[in-house]
Amino acid sequence: MHFLVDPVVFAIPNKDSKKEIFKEYARCLSLWEREFRGRPDRYLVSRDYMYALSQTGNYPVIANLRQVTQLLLEAGTDPKTIFGVCHGPLGGGLRFEDFFSDINLDDVLVEDNDFLVDPNLLNRLPTSVADTFRAALGRLAYAKAYTKDVTAQSMGLVTHPIENTHHAAIEATLMFASRVETEVDTEKVSTNVPLFTSPEEVIACEKLADIWQDTRRAIEWQRYYLTLQDPTLAQTDFSPYLVADTFNESILENHLHNNGGDLNQIFRKIVLLLAGKIPFNTRENHTLHLNNQIVERNWGAWRMHITGNPISLRLHFWRCQVSNRILLMQVAPYENFDIAPPPAEFDQP
Repeated sequence: MHFLVDPVVFAIPNKDSKKEIFKEYARCLSLWEREFRGRPDRYLVSRDYMYALSQTGNYPVIANLRQVTQLLLEAGTDPKTIFGVCHGPLGGGLRFEDFFSDINLDDVLVEDNDFLVDPNLLNRLPTSVADTFRAALGRLAYAKAYTKDVTAQSMGLVTHPIENTHHAAIEATLMFASRVETEVDTEKVSTNVPLFTSPEEVIACEKLADIWQDTRRAIEWQRYYLTLQDPTLAQTDFSPYLVADTFNESILENHLHNNGGDLNQIFRKIVLLLAGKIPFNTRENHTLHLNNQIVERNWGAWRMHITGNPISLRLHFWRCQVSNRILLMQVAPYENFDIAPPPAEFDQP
């Protein structure tokens, strides 16, 4: 799995910024030091936003770091350390554009009034840097929608935590859209990409790739990891649940086992569902057919949002109307509304 790095990770704060901003800049970079130094080939940067950072004076080279040396020292960080952490991905790492060199950006119309970024990662950057970052996201949206490129389909985004954004904390995904020019007309292309704000989240994603076939183990692992982020989950009662054979089969059939971002989101949403963090009868989690509840014996069929475009995924499950037990049935593409009957052996309490 490869990761595009949000330029905010590298951008030196303006010298008139408060000391706390420099502390946060140094703290976030230090989290990634081992990853950036040890595995630079996994983390992609954009040539265009690197150039924009240099033009605005926010590029982390020694000359620019010298201007804020005192502020960094007061924040408890040696500027040489900052330079060393950034040098790997910026100096010897891979370039985002090299992976998608056959995609002409002229075909991607990136216009402010058409472009959606949710949560908004652009307002933390200088305008010229935000524009180049937005263009990179547009290229990625195009690649995910129109190519079968494995790198694009599974790519994650390394970024800083988004303050005061409940959506990002729950979904852990970035949703963005652009307009693409075709031979006939223009059409909107939207997609989502998993967000990673710490190396631990990368490790958790990699762990799921190894254990996903043991569904209960994968759920417990994801629960353990989410508890580190939200300690209240440790005191939360889990709904009783069962797993049908069709659940793993659907992950294989849809080739989701090769996509760390999708696996992470599947098990994240299941944990939140079982912990009661995702309410029923909402746009996110509703009956399989909105106006017609399907019932088999004591089971009602439900459908929950997992990911958005380009491969919108939903979880189909049965919920027992007597015990509220949940029976995980399948992960399905958005257009699929099928669900197999609940196996009779699961009727027993």
